[in-house]
Amino acid sequence: MKRRIRLAGAVGVWVAACLLAGVLWAAGQERPLPGTQLIPGPFGDGQVMLFAEGAAGPVVAVSRAEGSFLACLETASQTVESLELPGPLLGTAYGPSGFFALQEKDSLLQVSAFSPGLEEAGSNIVFLPADSLAMAQCSPLGTVYCVAFDAPSLLQCFAWDGQEGGRDFGQPIEGLWFTPGGQLWVRAGGQAYVGEGEDLQCLEPVDCPSPPIGVVGEGVFCCEAGSLWQLHDGGARLLMQGGFAPNLCWAGPQGVLWAQEATRVARLGLDGSAGGSCQVAGELLALTEASALYIGENGLYCAVHSLFSQEPPVSSQPGESQPEGPLPSWIPVYQEGYMVVPPGALAEELRRLLYPQELDIFTVEGEPVQSGPLATGMRAGEWQVVALGDCDGDGRTTRRDVEMAQAMLLEGSPEELPLLASDMDGDGSLTTADLVRMAACVGYSKRT
Repeated sequence: MKRRIRLAGAVGVWVAACLLAGVLWAAGQERPLPGTQLIPGPFGDGQVMLFAEGAAGPVVAVSRAEGSFLACLETASQTVESLELPGPLLGTAYGPSGFFALQEKDSLLQVSAFSPGLEEAGSNIVFLPADSLAMAQCSPLGTVYCVAFDAPSLLQCFAWDGQEGGRDFGQPIEGLWFTPGGQLWVRAGGQAYVGEGEDLQCLEPVDCPSPPIGVVGEGVFCCEAGSLWQLHDGGARLLMQGGFAPNLCWAGPQGVLWAQEATRVARLGLDGSAGGSCQVAGELLALTEASALYIGENGLYCAVHSLFSQEPPVSSQPGESQPEGPLPSWIPVYQEGYMVVPPGALAEELRRLLYPQELDIFTVEGEPVQSGPLATGMRAGEWQVVALGDCDGDGRTTRRDVEMAQAMLLEGSPEELPLLASDMDGDGSLTTADLVRMAACVGYSKRT
């Protein structure tokens, strides 16, 4: 029996995506980064099909009903090359040889190649009616992948050299993604398959607690609950818990970038450390490791943020003293009025993490808390605390908590807070896996 819950947490990976404004040091003091205009005029109903880092700088492909475009920004000179294409794009990719664009041509599917300088380098017709396709995508090498409406479980591929292939996954194909490195992800019937795209038979199933809705880096995907997962030993392990969106997130060996707000890009290290943020002068649309795409006042813009090469901003203002002690390796999750913290999290750690922002913490009875374990039911500012593994609100994970979670699993629970505290793996439901994780935390507590 599973019981769906509204909020998810995680054990072992004590990091989160949704930080509040002001949590990152000096966030309110930032000036918007200067952006380079890629395409003038209103964005309208445009759809970003591709945003990636090319050899000389970021590249973008945008689809519009009346006419699409490709653009390349040369970072060093801040010059822009752009090319307009008739009609909408069905798919696009960028690889070592440049752009590949999928469009309808005389009712068939056409793939066109363009050099990194946007010079036309040839085209190829795939003899499939474009209106018969439920899904079409292109690899960084120019291979076309298609799923037809009348064969939803069959993935067909058509290479640039005329080679064809296919694989029936037995379940309707729901998602199809490529990484810049050429890694192919297929979601079919809730199951994920990953491998090198040029050989469909080599795609291996991945044991995912929650299926992907988008791929945000090599071996990293975003699940339906908004958390990030990383391939590991034939399965997936939780990388970061939070409210990530695939198009507004990038993950790599140095950490994660995401749109913390509509106009701000934030950086988070894989160890949970906050690594600074920057602001852009418009609404964010997509991110890469070094660039942000956004809608500005007069068109589409790109700003180079370089968050991974800059020093973290100074954490205090003149005359202020930072609370003593190291920063914790965890960051709370904020969602729907709740603050979710890991087992053993301390009130003094939370204050150090949010400094210089002031934070008042109170027990359920309204008594002020200066130090010691955070417990489920406490108030921290405007948020109600949920301490993972602490179902009974005593600030510890004990056998009683495991027994309460077991009872909720078997019988359900009308009380929301204990249920939220019992979801140890962050998948949005209470399962036996949560009981196992909670049992492993019994007796664990930090020094107070």
